Amino acid sequence: MLNVNNELLENLNADNLLPIDNDTFEVSTLIESYKLENDSSIINTIESQYSVVTKFIVGLYLENQFLPDDLKTLVKNSYNYKIYLLNNIKKRMKDIIDESSTHLFKEVYIILNLLSNGNKYEFMAEDNTFKLEEIKLLLNDYEDNVCELFIKNDKENFEISFKYYLAVLEVLNEICVINSLDIQRRKNMHSILELITNTIANIKSKIQLEKNDTKILNTILGKLHIYFTNMTYITVNINNKDTIISKYSSM
Repeated sequence: MLNVNNELLENLNADNLLPIDNDTFEVSTLIESYKLENDSSIINTIESQYSVVTKFIVGLYLENQFLPDDLKTLVKNSYNYKIYLLNNIKKRMKDIIDESSTHLFKEVYIILNLLSNGNKYEFMAEDNTFKLEEIKLLLNDYEDNVCELFIKNDKENFEISFKYYLAVLEVLNEICVINSLDIQRRKNMHSILELITNTIANIKSKIQLEKNDTKILNTILGKLHIYFTNMTYITVNINNKDTIISKYSSM
């Protein structure tokens, strides 16, 4: 349904993130504690257990509940689960782009919550729109986390946290895509672009990222401005888009 170039998802590749300590016991304990049922037709692997726990977590988010401390600990501290969840989120975002759905905002709401690092944000307003002030808080928290890990030279956790941060930017892109289909919802697209522009500027001003990471952020910004800036009023010359994107990438 959402016929937009989804190459931003390439930045979320988790293939180079290697699992560390085994947390099978902890996950099994969670499944037993909450009396969760695993699909008997699926081989009982750690991935299938992660899937069961994630489904339960999504249910809590849809009921607007806080995560219990043990689940929050898993989300915040389990490196292996973070790798699984990043791949899960990437698949969910790809499905939103590729498939026709009558529940787009529900799916985006779920993804935003899965990206919340176990924290509680009130993403949805009563009129079924996303609260930009809450998304700004989420971005601020990611900025602090990414910068702190970078300064500590915690390369392993920085790398995965940075990918989660990129995932948040991609979700905002998808919100813009959805809003572009509705003339009334287009009104807040400028505010979303402003959030993205500001958060990327903040990250780049606080830490000296690797050249490739900086290029990724600049390319994301360039693409979003090409897709959405003043789309209500002007038509972008598609022949010039690569030149403009290249300009952002080299900043």
